[in-house]
Amino acid sequence: MSLPSASVQLSEIRSSTNSSIIFTFLMGSYAVVYIHTFHLYLIRKQAPQRLIVLGAITVLFLIAAVQFVVQLYIGNVSLPQTNSNLRTAYVELFQIPIWTHVALNVTSYAMYIVADGLLIWRCFHVYGGRWRVIALPLLLLSLEIGLVTASIVYFLVVDSDATQNKINISNDIQSATFFMSFATSVSTTGLIAYQIYASSRNINGTRKRFLHILEIIIQSAAVYSAVLLVAAVSGAIPDGDSWPTTAVFALANYSSALLAPAAGIAPTVMAARVAEASSQEEHSRSILPKLSQLEFHKSNGSTMGERNFNSELYLTFSNRDSSGENGDNDKQDLA
Repeated sequence: MSLPSASVQLSEIRSSTNSSIIFTFLMGSYAVVYIHTFHLYLIRKQAPQRLIVLGAITVLFLIAAVQFVVQLYIGNVSLPQTNSNLRTAYVELFQIPIWTHVALNVTSYAMYIVADGLLIWRCFHVYGGRWRVIALPLLLLSLEIGLVTASIVYFLVVDSDATQNKINISNDIQSATFFMSFATSVSTTGLIAYQIYASSRNINGTRKRFLHILEIIIQSAAVYSAVLLVAAVSGAIPDGDSWPTTAVFALANYSSALLAPAAGIAPTVMAARVAEASSQEEHSRSILPKLSQLEFHKSNGSTMGERNFNSELYLTFSNRDSSGENGDNDKQDLA
């Protein structure tokens, strides 16, 4: 099998090295964000659903840490055992031990599933526990899990007798997984945004606050979804021969370096912002509420003898007394 030119080999080795550096930097940033968020939720002992959020972001961080260790093994143990020859180093980029390849795939897919699951849980929470609302996101998540399973199994089956056609099929399955995760993230975020919009229309003077609410909700998934889309497109681009082109190889490397940290950082940052805003509300009674003061209540009413459960969204002001009309409702913190 003929190799590409020396300049192409060098370019792809450099993109692989640079993507590893970016991944390492992002993991360091992720660690700082996680530790800060973990501390915020430890001191917020009265926060509703605190353990669920804390558990989810902890699982995400631990999975990312495992992937980081595998990446360190590949860069510091596996590759240095080869010769320093450019040709040999290039070939070794595509011949890493199978267990490391499987470990990277499993940890990456696990992060996508947990991140999407946490977002769906938020949607379920925002709509007051209505299962029918999250039927579509749950369906997309189920399809995503199916594609993840198919991708891992197919890779294990064809690895011993890999041909270019089989490699392309494996890449297509992986790309479909990214597209499915993208659809899950976008659809769930859209449902959350719609509920906030529909519920805040009747609140006076909320234009600025409404934009702030949407900004924080969408930011929790926007960067992650964008990176998912880039990774999906890079995987769907067919290779002209047995070796990937420089542009496709670089695109896949950089998107892969961004994807796992983004899957963990995005929900963790949102959880931190919610917790910090809640703390500010508790200590600044005269300040108008921001996102953390966005509360969803289940109000009970009856129509023609039947009980209706409506999800009511409102902004809480610090000077509201306990005798207000919503004083008896069960509050659910967005965090």
